[in-house]
Amino acid sequence: MIKEFKRTITRKSLIRDDGNWYACDEPALAIIPEEVMEPELLIEGALSEIQVNAYGRNHQAREVCIRHHGAVCVACDFNFGETYGAIAQGLIHVHHIVPLSEIGREYVLNPITDLIPLCPNCHAAVHRRRKP
Repeated sequence: MIKEFKRTITRKSLIRDDGNWYACDEPALAIIPEEVMEPELLIEGALSEIQVNAYGRNHQAREVCIRHHGAVCVACDFNFGETYGAIAQGLIHVHHIVPLSEIGREYVLNPITDLIPLCPNCHAAVHRRRKP
């Protein structure tokens, strides 16, 4: 650590002059009255600790589901491999038709009837409902 070093953010404005951009301390004049010249600082990356319950997933069940249904979203028919090529071949989420959180215990899973392949967008949309 550097002695007496303080991490700070200094707000600067960009001004274009004769085709070149310069940083300056004074705020630039708004081109139109509605234009906001000093945007709010949006900071990310703060570390927070979160504790969650995690239910065990069976990787073999996932493979059986995909082998049976294919790596194609059953909701929108999207296929990552067809769209993005070999690098995305087989990429798909697998969704539990009855959420594990509702079952709340270990159980015998049938990968063909209890799981379905969904693309990440459809999977996220399904989980936006209180009861997926």
